[in-house]
Amino acid sequence: EGRGRGRSARAVAELRPPSGLLGALCEEIWYAAYLMALHTPAGRAPGAGGDRVRLCLRSLVLGGTADRADLRRWARHRVEPLVALAEDGLRAGFDDREAYGRPSPLPPERLAALPDAALIWSRPLTLEER
Repeated sequence: EGRGRGRSARAVAELRPPSGLLGALCEEIWYAAYLMALHTPAGRAPGAGGDRVRLCLRSLVLGGTADRADLRRWARHRVEPLVALAEDGLRAGFDDREAYGRPSPLPPERLAALPDAALIWSRPLTLEER
């Protein structure tokens, strides 16, 4: 519905990713956090800023780069600003949820199909990639 579009663009631009691919990664991090907050029932999740929330968002940032060593290296060196970016997305999602309510659930046929979990974990990261 276009909610948060301007806010995400400003937050990503402030981070100044060095390439289009890294810019897209930043945008995905912001929107993942935004959507988590937007879809969380009111009163069910702590706000951004707490240690647990920051730890979860750190996992989101690094987990989103698990299959690409080049992205993961960049994200590891920028993990704190990327966590802050995710926190901004989380706040925006909570703000929009309060202002507009939670979105209607998507029907099953509109949901993205994820690969089988066995495929996701078929190639675990080596220590060098972590």
